[in-house]
Amino acid sequence: MRDKGEPIGEVKLEASDLIRPIIRLILPTKPASCDVLAARPVWKNGVVDCFHIRFIVALMNNCLEEVDVIVPYTCVTLKPQLLRLSVKKTVGSNGIGVRVLNRIHASGHRSAPIACCLTSDGRGIFTLSRTEAKLWSRYSTACLATLTWSSADTQPTDDEADDTDTKNVVQTLPSKASAFVLAPGDRHVVVGFESGHLLLFDVHSKAIRQTISDRHQGAVRALALAGDQKSIISGGSDKRVTFYNFDLKMSASK
Repeated sequence: MRDKGEPIGEVKLEASDLIRPIIRLILPTKPASCDVLAARPVWKNGVVDCFHIRFIVALMNNCLEEVDVIVPYTCVTLKPQLLRLSVKKTVGSNGIGVRVLNRIHASGHRSAPIACCLTSDGRGIFTLSRTEAKLWSRYSTACLATLTWSSADTQPTDDEADDTDTKNVVQTLPSKASAFVLAPGDRHVVVGFESGHLLLFDVHSKAIRQTISDRHQGAVRALALAGDQKSIISGGSDKRVTFYNFDLKMSASK
């Protein structure tokens, strides 16, 4: 922010000029993960009146909630005042509204979820716990698919078909998941584990397409798509960052 009398050339853009808190939401319990839809502007009389921001949040009590937040345009453009709101029920203050659209609680995971994200078309929600992953319908809240690795069906590649170690992959699969990322199209998902393993799942068939066990010496802490949407990046507790293409056969770069 420029002070009075300060030359323009000496003005420095700071984080507070770009990131400004507007709302502090009070959740029913501690969150484990969340994912946000892009803000949708609402027009009135030819100008933007407010923004609708929807996000999903996985809670530590094994619940999944979709929340809609209405933010007036003036809160974004003018000097904001931090407002505390609870999402336990529909509430509103100073033109800002919060409401819970969907909630999944009775048929969730067997343990607390650790990560969640929306599918690329916005119609599904993918969640991950230590022992399983699930795909949900965002509208009906029904579970569409459950992926497990304790007794999953593995389908080795042609190069692995004659490998005796591959035949025993079901017995040596890792047990505790730690991160995941959906591939473009949402047909496949890569799950990272505390053991350093990476498993590539086909969401439709629920089968493991590929197993990688030699890229990290510690837990996989993060998985993300590269900006070009053509490769996957993993980060581990061993201080390594590894890059893969989508067939996961590219030599790792560190």
